Amino acid sequence: WGLATAAIANLIGMAAYVVSPGLSTALALNGLEGGIRYTFFKTAKEQAWSSVPRDVLFQLKAFVEAFVYRFGRGISGALLLILTGGMFLGLGAVPVGLFQLPLAAAWIWLSWKLGKALLAPLA
Repeated sequence: WGLATAAIANLIGMAAYVVSPGLSTALALNGLEGGIRYTFFKTAKEQAWSSVPRDVLFQLKAFVEAFVYRFGRGISGALLLILTGGMFLGLGAVPVGLFQLPLAAAWIWLSWKLGKALLAPLA
């Protein structure tokens, strides 16, 4: 479940923000998500890389960390602009939180599936 900890924090935080939007909720969400991302999630992510052969690891990890993470941040920024920008949909923060809830649930499910796949050879 280590790979799902950041997604669980996001799910809980966005649900809290939908119920009680405001700066204090956003700050608490940012602190919770940041703390979990740099403790449990980072440890689980590095542990997942340990099952990859060393020759593949250096190429794949560099690609994922340089391209996939930045591409994901770019896509999330574009979605945020589309959802909240006045020239686009102009939705507020609460609908964006609602939009993120199924994404976080999908992230939790994918993390669970990846965890099962990584543990299967050990069983």
